[in-house]
Amino acid sequence: MRSTTCCGRWAADHPLRVKLFALTHLEWFLNTVLIAILSSCVQLAWETYAETDIEDVILTMLDYLLTVLFTFEMLFKMVSNGVWDNEQAYFKSNANCLDFFIVCISWMSIALSSIDLSFLRSMRALRCIRPLRVLSRSKAMMCVIQSLARSMAGIANVAVLALGILIVFGILGLQLFSGPPGYPAISLGACQKSARKPQSHESPIEI
Repeated sequence: MRSTTCCGRWAADHPLRVKLFALTHLEWFLNTVLIAILSSCVQLAWETYAETDIEDVILTMLDYLLTVLFTFEMLFKMVSNGVWDNEQAYFKSNANCLDFFIVCISWMSIALSSIDLSFLRSMRALRCIRPLRVLSRSKAMMCVIQSLARSMAGIANVAVLALGILIVFGILGLQLFSGPPGYPAISLGACQKSARKPQSHESPIEI
């Protein structure tokens, strides 16, 4: 059930919220967003090989267009579903939180595109996570990602256990196969060096 109000202004039966809710659930709207996501992937790949000024202009305009489109999608969902105060609110969905983060990164990279600093270039590189929006459109993939996130604590415990077992067997191997105390140890490098050393086959000089 949707929230009673959106940001304390529009009730759930407000005509604007009803129309936006129906719009965001139409198949052609979802397909349009999916095409925009795939276009964003192509645009990010194209930026790697762009060499001319015309290509840079086209990629910049495409970046603006896609960012505006994703922003309108985000705003439509916020208004239609509410922001936080119900089960179907925008920020109650992990996929929507991912979309919000990507949109914010896109606007920050556009706003700071004229500043040439190392950490800002690193932040612009975060636009490469845009393809993750494709995963957020698949309920099966989001289920897999959420399952992996919930199982990280158990995986970490198993990793610590495996590391402890490897350390124990490493110590046992060192104690059992290192030889008796005081036994001279011969390094592998010394053995290889002596094996490569040419042996002389000259006959002794007779006096």
